[in-house]
Amino acid sequence: GLDLDVELSKSERQKAEEEATQRMQELTAAAEERLQKAMEVNRFLHDALIRKKLKTEELRKSIEHIGDKIERASEVELPARASAVADLEERIRQEQQLMQEAKLQLGRGLMEREERVEELTKATAELRELGSRNRTMLRDQHAQVKDQQREVREVRRHIQIMEGGETPQNRSSAGSVHSFSLEFSSE
Repeated sequence: GLDLDVELSKSERQKAEEEATQRMQELTAAAEERLQKAMEVNRFLHDALIRKKLKTEELRKSIEHIGDKIERASEVELPARASAVADLEERIRQEQQLMQEAKLQLGRGLMEREERVEELTKATAELRELGSRNRTMLRDQHAQVKDQQREVREVRRHIQIMEGGETPQNRSSAGSVHSFSLEFSSE
């Protein structure tokens, strides 16, 4: 009975350790996948930022070109020129605002990813610590089981010794000693 219980608890412990190990691997894989996604988003936003900078530079050059034309234009073109400059300045302002928003979103996204990576790192460390404590507990329980098995064998030897010296009159009292050893071994 005791050996079967020990084997069952050993297999249950091994299963629990395997499940904990598998869970740690799943969490690590999920963290790596999230990190890859964050890096992909970061690259996308970085590319968008570069495109916005190029577009802004293109618009600036366009403004400079228009500025040259305006200087050469006559007074008849002044109202149209003023309107064109205002439109371009508004577009530049909008582009700069979009660029600032993109930078802000990129910063937020990066901070969120870093926080998530930190949380996952902490969770992984906690799982490792739990695994270590479980292994220590299993070793201690295994040692206790061995000690109890050794004690049971000693009690059985004493009972055998006592049964070897018994007479027909005290055989009924030996039965109660034998039942005690069975009760002790089932614990």
